[in-house]
Amino acid sequence: MLRDENNCKISKKLEKLREVEVTIKQIKSEGKLVPGDIIKQYKQAVDEATKEFLNQNQYDIVFCTCNEASGKRAKIFNVRQCIIDESGMAYEPETIVPLRLCEHAVLIGDHQQLQPVIDYSPAKKCGLSKSLFERITVHYEEKYISKLKIQYRMVCYFMLLLFLFVFLQKCPAICCVFPGTIT
Repeated sequence: MLRDENNCKISKKLEKLREVEVTIKQIKSEGKLVPGDIIKQYKQAVDEATKEFLNQNQYDIVFCTCNEASGKRAKIFNVRQCIIDESGMAYEPETIVPLRLCEHAVLIGDHQQLQPVIDYSPAKKCGLSKSLFERITVHYEEKYISKLKIQYRMVCYFMLLLFLFVFLQKCPAICCVFPGTIT
C-alpha cells in the first residue's frame, strides 16, 4: 500500500511537469518566447518531481558531475564513498565540491596526461592550474597512490591490429598476406 501511495505522489508530480512542458511546446510552436514565469514553473516542477522520486527510492550508486554534487538534489543522499574519474583534469575547487559530501574518496586520473585548463592568469598564479589529484600524487607518492601496471586502453595487440587494418585498407596490394581479412 505504501509503495502505491509513493508512486501516486510521483505520478502527480510528473503530470504537473508534463502540463508545463505542453504549455512550453505550445508557446514555442506559435513562435513566441516562453515567459519567465512559465520557465520558473517548469524548473520548480522538475525539482519537485526529482525530489519526490529521489526521496521515495533508495539508491546504492548515483552518478553525477562534480558541479552537480553541489546542487540541491545531491544533498538528499547520504554519500559514503565518492569516486571522481578524470580527477587529474578537474580544478581543485571542482574536486572539493563532491568530497565535502562523502566519508571516503577515490580519485582516478593521470595528472601527466590531462591537466586543468586555466586561461585566466591570476588563477594560474594562485595555483589553480594544478589539480587536487596532482597535489596528492606529488605529496603522498608512495603511501596512498596505486598506479596501474598495464595500460588497458592501449594494449599493444589492439594497436597492432588497428594499424594493420588501417594500413591494409590503404594498401590493397598487401591484402594477400592476410587472405580473407579485408573485404
